[in-house]
Amino acid sequence: MKNIFLKAGIFIALFILSGFAKDSYAQMKFGYVDSEVILKQLPEAIQLTTDLEAFRDKFLDTLRTKALSYKEQDSLFAIAYTDAQQKVESGAVKSNEELKALNDQISNMRMNLAQLEEDLKNYDQYVQQEVYNRRQELSKPLYDKINKTIESLAKEMGLTFVLDKASGGLLYGDKNFDITFKVLDKLK
Repeated sequence: MKNIFLKAGIFIALFILSGFAKDSYAQMKFGYVDSEVILKQLPEAIQLTTDLEAFRDKFLDTLRTKALSYKEQDSLFAIAYTDAQQKVESGAVKSNEELKALNDQISNMRMNLAQLEEDLKNYDQYVQQEVYNRRQELSKPLYDKINKTIESLAKEMGLTFVLDKASGGLLYGDKNFDITFKVLDKLK
């Protein structure tokens, strides 16, 4: 849905822009690229994906171990809780001290389980953030290269605007058609 609004906004802006630049309207040329195709076929992008997967895999063993530990402790807690319930219901717990000890045991197990769950969530978030940071770090030079190539090719071909078919975003716009500051002046 957001993508549709973005595309519509770009085309409306281009339409309005064409009204401000009637003399240049006949000279405006549009082009588009499909960034998904570029990223699927460009060897550097394929290598980047491979590198990111290898980087992520370094964390997966620890994540799996933490998840398995949590699952095991959860199963042990369920068994201990059911066992404690049966002891209380059957009358096997005879004194308040025994009941208190049983409650303390269940409470401790519940707190340990909650801590394991929190650790698992925190580690998962840490991994996601690390992979995101690594993706940003590795992809910036690639995207800079792609954008420079698009800009260079657009100028060479005399294109006024280049859009991305995959995202609907504007990848290149001739600076002569940028009316940002004119709009700001009118608004002031």
